[in-house]
Amino acid sequence: YEQLALKSYSNISAYLSKKSAGKNAIFLKGKSGYTLTRKKKEIIANIVLNDIPIVPTNALMDLSILEGTPFYIKKMAEQMCCCYDTNLYDACLVMMRKLFETLIIECFERHGNAQEIMDSNGNFKYLSDLIPSFLLSNHWSSSRNLEKNIKIVKKYGDLSAHNRRFFAKKKDIDDFKFEMRQCLLNKNATITICHSKTRDIKAITKNAD
Repeated sequence: YEQLALKSYSNISAYLSKKSAGKNAIFLKGKSGYTLTRKKKEIIANIVLNDIPIVPTNALMDLSILEGTPFYIKKMAEQMCCCYDTNLYDACLVMMRKLFETLIIECFERHGNAQEIMDSNGNFKYLSDLIPSFLLSNHWSSSRNLEKNIKIVKKYGDLSAHNRRFFAKKKDIDDFKFEMRQCLLNKNATITICHSKTRDIKAITKNAD
């Protein structure tokens, strides 16, 4: 307006006046100005509070390898992938740690030996104790690659969860995401096949590499 030497103009007052009249009014006019009607406030609140669904991609891992697993395992993996897709790398690593912790527990539970990874109070042990129990268990065989890679997952998961000066970067995850996938995908990873839909778990774990 100033550059064109025109008188400034605003239609705000006209808009408020128009939207405060009739059955479709969204404003109420008061002594101190205009406020939103209760109905409009409720509509806005519902829009703002509704979760916006984020569809995970396979950039971090192929989610199809978890088909047939319990819903909570798929949910963890989806959240982990969504965190990776949206650059929330510390959150991604924490979810990755949680996923592997859950899968180890699932292995023992599905094999009927959950008591082996519980403390004297009947609580599951921490991941630092779960990993050695899993690797040394005589219910299956664990490869050296699995032993190495699962410890990498724990290392970065611990850093993201507990180290206040550590902030994960995409490269941190990219440097070992192939190894992470191998833990879940390769035949070495018994944890990918021990779930509620697995048939003859005893035979599978017995023949695991």
